[in-house]
Amino acid sequence: MKRATTLLLLLTLVLAAAACGGDPRTPLTANEFVSKMEAAGFELVDAVNQFDEGDVEAVFLAVGENYQIEFYIVPSVDQAKSAFEENKSGFESISGTGTNKSVSVKNYSSYSKTTSDGYYVVSRTDNTFIYVSAGAEFKKEISEIITDLGY
Repeated sequence: MKRATTLLLLLTLVLAAAACGGDPRTPLTANEFVSKMEAAGFELVDAVNQFDEGDVEAVFLAVGENYQIEFYIVPSVDQAKSAFEENKSGFESISGTGTNKSVSVKNYSSYSKTTSDGYYVVSRTDNTFIYVSAGAEFKKEISEIITDLGY
């Protein structure tokens, strides 16, 4: 009886751990990003021509009054992972006391840092990522937008 209870408990823990991973996230398309950000009142700028051919598939800057949210689609997941890590490292090196949050599950990674002066976010799903560097006073607003975008 004791062994059956232990096996049942182990099976429950394994199933609970598997369920915590959730479903993979679905990345936005360029058109979806543009549409959502225009609806939120941002001016959209196509910035793909600022990069060498082949480095990116799409780059859009959602420019607001106080900050911008950058959206990138790169040719491969490995490129997106590399860009994510580079940006994360850059944010980690920013001095100042504050908090940071890091998540990595399945096809999704996100990192944010808040200091007294700034709020910094890089978030990746598959071969897409979002980048934000803004004043700390805009953290709540930016967080809500990024959540609405699914990043």
